[in-house]
Amino acid sequence: MQGLVKPGAVSETIVNTANKITEKLTKNDVLVWGGTRDVGRNESRKGFQQISDFVKKTQTNVIVIGAPYRHDLEPDSCVNEKVKVFNRKLKNI
Repeated sequence: MQGLVKPGAVSETIVNTANKITEKLTKNDVLVWGGTRDVGRNESRKGFQQISDFVKKTQTNVIVIGAPYRHDLEPDSCVNEKVKVFNRKLKNI
């Protein structure tokens, strides 16, 4: 078992790291992936595409945890609205 945390990372950084890790993993393993800074940086489409492509091509099980809401912002802020859309799309893949 191995754990890895990359605070403040964007999807591209996470995907590059995960690609190296998953080379040694099989369908008997699980990779847990959570959060991305892309949503708050108005790059959610790019981040979602990178996550989606990674999940589709990997040979291991992936559990994706949605992006967290920004509790320091109003619930109906544009960032939190983007988080809702991003997380809804994640559920579909």
